[in-house]
Amino acid sequence: MNNLFFNKIFNIKNLTYGWFLFSIIVIVIITLLQGYFEYKKSIKDAIIKTNNLTILLTKKLENDFDQANNILKFVENIIKTLPKENKIFQEANFEEKQKLVASRFNFLINNFKNISVINYLDANGNIIYSSNTLQDKINLSDRKHFLELKNNKDLMISFSDVIVSRTTNKTSLAQLLAIRDDKKELIGAISVLIDLEIINNILASIDTGKNGVALLRRSDDRTLISKYPIIDKSEINKQLPLNNDISVRIRAGEKSSSLEYIASTDGEKRLASFIVMDKYPFYVQVALSQEEYLKQWKRNLMIVLILIILFVLSAFLLFLVVRKSYKREQLSIDKQKELMNEVLKEKIKYETLLKLSSDAVFVVDIATSKILEYSYQTQKNLRYSNKEMMNLTIVDIDRDLKSVEEFKEIISNINSEIISLQRVHQRKDGTFYNASITAAKIRINEKDYIYSSTRDITEKIKIQNKLEESYKNLEKLIETQNNIVILTNGKEIKFANQKFFNFLGFKNLTDFKEKHKCICEFFIENDRFFHLKKINEDEIWLDKILELEESKRVVCMKGKDSLEYLFSVWVNNFDDETKIVSFTDISQTILENIYLEEKILHDKLTNAYNREFFENNYKRFIDNCKINNTKLALAILDIDYFKDVNDRFGHDVGDLFLIEFVQVIQKYSRKNDILIRWGGEEFILILEFDSSKDLEKILENLRNSIEFHNFQKVGNKTCSIGATIYKDDEDILKTIKRADESLYDAKNSGRNKVIITY
Repeated sequence: MNNLFFNKIFNIKNLTYGWFLFSIIVIVIITLLQGYFEYKKSIKDAIIKTNNLTILLTKKLENDFDQANNILKFVENIIKTLPKENKIFQEANFEEKQKLVASRFNFLINNFKNISVINYLDANGNIIYSSNTLQDKINLSDRKHFLELKNNKDLMISFSDVIVSRTTNKTSLAQLLAIRDDKKELIGAISVLIDLEIINNILASIDTGKNGVALLRRSDDRTLISKYPIIDKSEINKQLPLNNDISVRIRAGEKSSSLEYIASTDGEKRLASFIVMDKYPFYVQVALSQEEYLKQWKRNLMIVLILIILFVLSAFLLFLVVRKSYKREQLSIDKQKELMNEVLKEKIKYETLLKLSSDAVFVVDIATSKILEYSYQTQKNLRYSNKEMMNLTIVDIDRDLKSVEEFKEIISNINSEIISLQRVHQRKDGTFYNASITAAKIRINEKDYIYSSTRDITEKIKIQNKLEESYKNLEKLIETQNNIVILTNGKEIKFANQKFFNFLGFKNLTDFKEKHKCICEFFIENDRFFHLKKINEDEIWLDKILELEESKRVVCMKGKDSLEYLFSVWVNNFDDETKIVSFTDISQTILENIYLEEKILHDKLTNAYNREFFENNYKRFIDNCKINNTKLALAILDIDYFKDVNDRFGHDVGDLFLIEFVQVIQKYSRKNDILIRWGGEEFILILEFDSSKDLEKILENLRNSIEFHNFQKVGNKTCSIGATIYKDDEDILKTIKRADESLYDAKNSGRNKVIITY
């Protein structure tokens, strides 16, 4: 120990009443401040930990609800299209229909493991179709989540509280999707059941320590859905009191927060973080017990309090001795020696207080960076002998410091306030440890020193590294998915599962990045689906695809087998910069829909488009002309004397003639012209053009091509054409009527003519 430093402190000339009082106050204040900052630090660390765990749980649960929502959309498509488009379904009896629908439902369940049952309910709550075999009729009209859909015309999705399923007898959470007519009246509802055990397992996957909890509640009425660990199962489906702190904050609109609270169920004081889900009526809460997050702080505080009491008692004894000595006018040499011995004893006690501190406490000379005094823990951390410690400086132990001047620069902003910083300290044997330092400037005998309290946080950093490993576990979770899943910022891929590499034919991410950056480079241009030509070069595709309806978030990609596949794209936030993007193969479903759509919208005989196609798409034709700054024309073509063909050759030949007539029109019309069979021998042709001369030339060329074509068995035939130009914002029926009047004029003036009304 450096005697010069202590001699300055305990010099007999400085032993005044004020000095003792000041010393006690300074030591107590520094100790209390240190305890206060350690307490705040414990709270801050607990908030960070609960926040990270809450984010992780929220992402996992939102992903499960997204999958359930995906299934609801697919089931809605099955319910709406199967009765209309499947001939086998139309001709089947009710039991056969139930089996057919059940097979479709079970196909979806097999691809989404978190879902146990799919049900379709009519407007009265009766289960019509189910993935399970139903022995008896089941009615769910008394269920709260079904009544919410029935009574609220604007509600499309609802969730149940925790229920016992009448189809499986399992404890479950139901997610419902309403099917409504044009007046928003309920036609039926689709229900999927998520086993509560799945949610419980997700909550149990994180470590909250002793008496910690993780739970899922509804955000609208704060009803408890799941909790881990749960001691009393009667808590399930119970609501929080209105005056509960978390309940008050959520009702005030807070989406996430952290707070300390006393649990009403077990009286345990905890620190919790909660996050309210954006898309679903739930919030996730993770809480650590006070015993857990203040465990180390309480232990250190107790040691510090004992040392303070010892120091105060010692200082008080010294004060009594000094006061007694100062009352005497003269002190004998023996008395002076006696007093100096007392001072020496107090000095030893002070040194003992310093040495016994649980933290590595030391005092540093600012001018030289030399360590003047140190606690036993300091020596233990650095592993130097007492003799070696006498000449040790901060520059010797700080791995990154090169000179005393650098040390002075670092502490230049330290005044009376206590500051915290982290450094790497080097031991005598050359090993390193991470040091969390609390430092303050103190003044003794008109000279400034640095008082520092240091703690080895190497183990704490290891714990933080373990937390980072939890994110790696997310990557492992992604690897288990049956669909393609990537982590990306929208421009380049940070992580991809094996399904990604198997599909595209790359060995690993390094192999992929040698030629590519993003999976979006593989999107095939197809106007039916999303691709990069639909957005600007400076736009991020992830942001733009999220602006689309969920049903339109579909991309087409070519696999390593050179075949094209269709994928439904689902996007979830991982952190501020990274998103989890899932690509689910829906090729079979989409191709079936496209085939059915083409079949529905085409005339069965001629394969020209039909009236339904026209009614569904004429607004799009008009909008395209506005965008392209062109004009829209509507022409009605009518075969001259078509009745004679049927009368002379029969209806079979008439049908063949109509087929060939359409083929001729499609051959001699332009690529973008659209032919629609309007009825019988009448057809409508939709044309986009720049000038009236172009329109006349196109239609006259078409009429001429028909006139000189030799039709099989029938020979030459002609047609009359009446056309007009669409006027801005007019009813399309007026346009059709005007074209029909032109056709009437063409027939009355001798047929085989083109008449255009402008």
